[in-house]
Amino acid sequence: MKRRPLVLIAGWAHTEDALHPVASALHAAAYDIKVKSIWQLLDQMEKATRQGCSPNACRPAWGEDLAPRGACKENPGLSCYANALKQILQKQDDPCVVVGWSAGAIVGLEVACETPGSLKGLVLIGATPKFCAEERYPWGVAARNVRAMIMQVRKEPRAVLGRFFQDVSWPAVESESCLNEKVNAACHIGIEHLVHGLEYLRKMDLRDRLKGIEIPILIIHGKKDRIVPWQAGAWLNRSLPNSRIIIHEGVGHDIPERQAVVLASQIRKFLENRC
Repeated sequence: MKRRPLVLIAGWAHTEDALHPVASALHAAAYDIKVKSIWQLLDQMEKATRQGCSPNACRPAWGEDLAPRGACKENPGLSCYANALKQILQKQDDPCVVVGWSAGAIVGLEVACETPGSLKGLVLIGATPKFCAEERYPWGVAARNVRAMIMQVRKEPRAVLGRFFQDVSWPAVESESCLNEKVNAACHIGIEHLVHGLEYLRKMDLRDRLKGIEIPILIIHGKKDRIVPWQAGAWLNRSLPNSRIIIHEGVGHDIPERQAVVLASQIRKFLENRC
């Protein structure tokens, strides 16, 4: 029996290890799973540029030189992250399902907006079409806070990342050793990759591009999410023509780490019934 392809994408400041518990639970259902993080997607595009082997490759600009929405200079319709994901999908024999968490969900949603035919379905965990809040969309982080975070992560990365991971795990409380392990892994990603990801989150806005997405989509959100309010997931569900939403009561942003087995079961049911 041919295994069904799945691509799992972890979000900002996380390595692919954050989604390995979910991947492990899904493997029992005979899926062909690739696990990535957004920084690996960016690294993939950088390497392709250096090797000169990709027509869509881009060299990301940092800080104030960042192209609009983190776009690739040779393919401005997509960000570097989405271009890298698109390349992964193009190597699959059949359209596959992308499971994205947080910033990884935004990347998956971006690909669905631009090239919906490359996807069979989409699972969005802790997702939003626009990370920063504004008057017409209050379910996000103030843009000034993200700009401040960009400056602070250059100066005091461990302090910024420590606060971030505490908010990710809330209402649960991580042990100091667990927090240190996550901070160390995030620092290993590299400051410029972290800055680039924050710039992407600050500028990306997919709200006006959702109506044409007809693939089945499952939205999963924690009711206690401090990173992306659950109302953002509810807004997505109202705006997408072929979606359903599951709200996890008493859980925050770290559903893949906190409830991996339950999450895998919900994803498997979605794949069997909708994809």
